[in-house]
Amino acid sequence: MGSTCACNILSFLFRDNVLHPGSAEYNTQATAYFDLREDLSPKCVFVPTSENDLAKGVVTLDICQSQFAIRGGGHMPVPGAANTDGGVLIALSAFTNITIAADHKSVQAGPALNWYDLYSALEPYGLIAIGGRLKTIGIAGLSIGGGISYFSAKYGFAMDNIIAYDVVLASGQVVTATATSHSDLFWALKGGGSNFGIVTKFTFATYEAPLVSTMIGYFGEPTVPEFIQAVYDLAIYQDQVDTGAGGVFYVGYAAATGMQPLTLAAQIGNETKPAVFENFTAIPSEFSSYNVMTLAQWTGSLDTPFQASRNLFGAHSIVADNETMQSMYAAYKIATAEMADVPGFIAELLFQPIPKSANTIAATNGIGNTWGMDDSKAYIYWGVFTAWSNAADDEKVKTWSENFVEQLHAANVAAGTAIDFMYLNDCSDDQKPFTGLPPANLAKLKAIRAKYDPTLVFKRLSTGGYKLD
Repeated sequence: MGSTCACNILSFLFRDNVLHPGSAEYNTQATAYFDLREDLSPKCVFVPTSENDLAKGVVTLDICQSQFAIRGGGHMPVPGAANTDGGVLIALSAFTNITIAADHKSVQAGPALNWYDLYSALEPYGLIAIGGRLKTIGIAGLSIGGGISYFSAKYGFAMDNIIAYDVVLASGQVVTATATSHSDLFWALKGGGSNFGIVTKFTFATYEAPLVSTMIGYFGEPTVPEFIQAVYDLAIYQDQVDTGAGGVFYVGYAAATGMQPLTLAAQIGNETKPAVFENFTAIPSEFSSYNVMTLAQWTGSLDTPFQASRNLFGAHSIVADNETMQSMYAAYKIATAEMADVPGFIAELLFQPIPKSANTIAATNGIGNTWGMDDSKAYIYWGVFTAWSNAADDEKVKTWSENFVEQLHAANVAAGTAIDFMYLNDCSDDQKPFTGLPPANLAKLKAIRAKYDPTLVFKRLSTGGYKLD
C-alpha cells in the first residue's frame, strides 16, 4: 500500500503522465517550487491532463492510502505544500486554460497559472481580475487562501470576486460550486484552503482597468516613523476614496543595508503620481519611480524568482493602530540584529492596510466568506518574512522567526490591539490560521468538509495546506 501502490496503479492507468526518479521530466516537475525548503523527493509525479484523470488519480491515492501533495503555482513557502518526500506529487501543470467570457465580464483560469499569466491574457481587452500583486504568485493558492490584491479596498479580496469553482472531490466526483449550486462548498472555498477538494478551474469577475498608475519608493531608516504613519493613514482613510488602489508596504532588513522601508503601489487610472499614496510620495525617498502601465506590465516587473533562497513567513493581525505599529518596528529593529551573522539573512516586517471597505464587500454581497470580519473597523494584517541561504541555519531561523512573531503578537494582545485573525497565505509552517476564524464559521467549515470529504482524505493524506483541526 502507500505511495508504491499508488505509483504502480497510476503508471498502469496513465503511463506517460506518471514520472519516476531518474527522468528529466521528473526532475523538471519535482523542482518547480519557490522555496528551497521544498527540495523533497516524491515517489512519483502524476501530471493529469483532464479533470477525469485527476479524479481517478485522487481515488487511487485514497485506495492506496498514499500521501500526496498538490502543486498549482508552487509559491507557498511551507515544506509539503508544493512537494512531498516519498509521497505522490500531483502536478497540475496541464491546467493552464484561460477563457474570457463573450461579454468580457468574467474569465475562467486554471490552477497552474500565476497572476502574471492571467493579467497578460486580460491586457488586450483592457480588463483585470482581482488577485496577486507579484509576478510568480500562483492563482490557486492565493485564491483559496483569501487573496489580498492591489484593489481590495474597492473590490474586496480575490475570493470575493470568484463566481465559480470547478472542484474534484475525494470521491472522484467533479462539481461546479456557485452561489446557487453547491453553495455551501462555494462559501467554504472562500478562504477555506485545500480542505475540500482540488480546484481545477476558477471563474473570476473582471473589471475594466486599461492602465494603472504605479509607485516604487525606497526610503531611508530615519523615515520609518513617517512611513508607518502613512500605512496607518491608508488603512483608516482609504475607504473614503472610491478608487481601486493598494500596495505592498514593508520595512526590510539586511545586515549590509540596515533598515529600509519600501512601497510598491498601484492605483487604477493614468495619474502621473497615484493620488491615493500622497502620504508616501511626501516622504523624502532614496529612490522613487512613477509610471503608468498595464497591470500585467506592472506585475511582470515585480519578480520573486523561484529557488532563490530558503523562506519562512509568519502572520497575525491588529486593529489599525499607529502606536502599536511603531512599537512593533522598535522590537523588530532589536530582534533582527540577532541574526546578522546568518548567511544571506534578510527580513521584512510587512504591514498590510485593510480599510473597512475591503471587508464590506463580503459583508454586503449576500455570500460572505469564511473570514467573517467586522467591517466597522480597519485592520493591519501584518507578517514577518525571512529568507536565508543555508539549510544548516533552518532551525535557527525558524526558531527565531516563530518566537519573534509570537512575541509581537503577545505584546499586541497586552496592548489591546491584537485580533484573532491570521491571514492564511502569510502563515508559518506551524501556525493554525483557522483557529483565528469566528467559532461559528470554523464549525460550519468542518460540517461542510464532513459532507464533501467524509473520510478526510485531504486532511489525512495531503501533506500540504493548513488543516481545519
